[in-house]
Order: sequence, then structure tokens, then C-alpha cells
Amino acid sequence: MTLSLHSFPEASIALVQGASRGLGLGLVDALLECPRIERVIASCRDPQAAAALQSRACSRLQIEPLDVTDGGSIGALAARLAARDVRLNLVVNAAGLLHRPGLAPEKKIEDLEPEALQQVFA
Repeated sequence: MTLSLHSFPEASIALVQGASRGLGLGLVDALLECPRIERVIASCRDPQAAAALQSRACSRLQIEPLDVTDGGSIGALAARLAARDVRLNLVVNAAGLLHRPGLAPEKKIEDLEPEALQQVFA
């Protein structure tokens, strides 16, 4: 995937939530190839278990723990970034919930469950 981020300033910083696999990991790869992106902050619940993400280690990739369902985890990442005076130019939320018991990909609108949507959008 080739990204064209002409409207972004040089030396932009991107945060990808849910970067351990799937779309999030693919976006990390694409952002690392983009010359306008100086740094990619890739977050996931358990960075130590994210072998595919860890295999992309380079000077432009910063891997951070983040559980988007936990306010304390969100606050901790925000505090770490603020302490380093990080200013984000792009935030991508690719975190998914299909790893939880009872959740599966929906193929039809009738398959959507309000409780699952509440977890995603609340």
C-alpha cells in the first residue's frame, strides 16, 4: 500500500492503535514507507506478544502498550507522550474486538449486536 500524505507536514508523527496485526499492522508498514512520516507510534495491548510488530523494529518505530478499553491505559500513554512533548499529526484507530468470546465478524446488518457496538463506540 502506498500512502500519499501531501497535506501532512514533513516530519509528521502518526499513532496507530491496534497495530499488532491485520489492518493496523498493514498501516504501520505503509506509514513506515511514507517519507513524510518521521515516526510511527504503534500501540497494542501486549507489545511483547506482538511478534509481527516487533519484527518491524527500526529507529522510526516506537511500540507502546495501549488497551483502548481501559481508561487508565489510555491516560498512561497520553502522559508518556506528553512527557516527551510528542505532537501527533495522525491518529488511526484500528483496534478490533473480535478476539473476545462470543464476537465474530458481522456479514449482515442483522448480525450486529448492540452490546458489541457499545464496546466499540462507548
